[in-house]
Amino acid sequence: GLREASDYESAEGTVVNSGLGQADDVNLKAGYEFLGKHHIGLDAIRFRASDIGYPGTPSGEMPKLFFPYHDRDKMALEYEAKDLSPRLPSLKATAYYQKQAKQFDSDLATPAGPGMTLVSSSQTRSDVRRYGLNVQQLVSTSQDEFSILGLEYYRESVDGDRTARSTMLMDGGPVIFDVEDTASTVPRNTLDAVGIYLSNEQSILDRVVVTSGLRFDHFQTRTEKTPDYMDTRLEPPQPFEPVTERLNSLNGSLGLVLKLTGNLNLVGNLASAYRAPNVVETYFYGRASGSEFVIPNYDLEPEKSVNADLGVKFNSAYFGGSVAFFQSWFTDFIELESTGDSVEVGPGQYLDEWHYVNIAEAQIRGVEAEVDGSLPIGLFGSFGLTYTWGQNTTLDQPLFVAPLKLVFGAGWKDASDRFRVEGTLRHVAEQNRIPKDSEGKYMDRLPTPSFTVLSVGGSVKLFDWQRLSVRVNNLTDEAYSEPYNASSPYNPVLEPGRNLVVSLTTTF
Repeated sequence: GLREASDYESAEGTVVNSGLGQADDVNLKAGYEFLGKHHIGLDAIRFRASDIGYPGTPSGEMPKLFFPYHDRDKMALEYEAKDLSPRLPSLKATAYYQKQAKQFDSDLATPAGPGMTLVSSSQTRSDVRRYGLNVQQLVSTSQDEFSILGLEYYRESVDGDRTARSTMLMDGGPVIFDVEDTASTVPRNTLDAVGIYLSNEQSILDRVVVTSGLRFDHFQTRTEKTPDYMDTRLEPPQPFEPVTERLNSLNGSLGLVLKLTGNLNLVGNLASAYRAPNVVETYFYGRASGSEFVIPNYDLEPEKSVNADLGVKFNSAYFGGSVAFFQSWFTDFIELESTGDSVEVGPGQYLDEWHYVNIAEAQIRGVEAEVDGSLPIGLFGSFGLTYTWGQNTTLDQPLFVAPLKLVFGAGWKDASDRFRVEGTLRHVAEQNRIPKDSEGKYMDRLPTPSFTVLSVGGSVKLFDWQRLSVRVNNLTDEAYSEPYNASSPYNPVLEPGRNLVVSLTTTF
């Protein structure tokens, strides 16, 4: 694959710095079967991207932000054996290696007095490497029951540094000062994680399916003394001392599928979950985006939750769909929030200070529904709804989550599916449940307005193996922003305006 893109146009004009210099990727998959029951496979990915813009910057006081490069390499070796015995229908094992490396740059030039310009820049580099192994054994204990035994292990290391440079220039004259400093954004570290799990599925009288699971996880994080990573809690700051932290968790799940009628099933699940804070959330010190400077939180606790959902699934000759309600209760919910302070990143240049924190108690609940179907005369359609509600129970404040979303789709195709026309209407409601401070001012987010986007398209099958498609997105040229982009008080970015996509799909 190869891709290049210039800055795109919104309904209100060009969104600056939204282009892409170049991205290329290669994905190789190969497999070999032998002795009728065994299969080995290779999955290799190489991705390279350069000059990736950060849309909407520079904007006001925000500097120009961009990624000079973002690379990813992955290689996985897979093995599967089938029907080793009547009780062992499948054994799977995967070993993999993955590396992601990227650099995030910030450049800003501001007047600093008569005839003087202050040039501030920073480069934040990160390198994440992971080695892993997964083994999964399927065990058939009877005609109506089977179990899965699994083992998962991975080792992850995160490396990163930040270079900040400030230069004061006289217009057409000498450099008054030029200061550069480089420091690690995280200490040298390794994370070893081991998970062992067992799940079971049992059918009862062809009307009930019960699933249950149990998983044990062990996490061990080691950090080394890194000369240029400082413990800012000390005065004066000193290199952070080595730390080894071990965490264990045991979680379970229980699920039920009850056949109410031939076309209607009741489904429900109850499960616990555990998430250990990662190295970035605990130790990162540096610029995270255009207006955020993240500091460490060495006391961050693991996030724990209990999750439940209940719904129905239905299916008939022409229609099918599902409706499900879900609820999650969190303890020590991990969230990125502002400290209310600022950090000086250059002479006279300050950024808001942020850090990851634990919210003692939080809740997220919602509903998801979808229906799709078709008629013999060629008409087809779909409907989808998602609604999420979040609450910081500890502070009695809203959590910013995605608002109500509705998607309608309809179309027609001829009996042979040679010709097809269809349209999609997507509506996102206003999000006004935003956390406020004691003075009633919005804290980290802003309300987001509602919007409706219409897209239409059609396609024709040129040959049995080739189809030509044309689609017009945002037909009405709506000026809108997705909620998580529009909610930023620093850089609300508009999405693309009316745009045309022509594609030719060939299968062989």
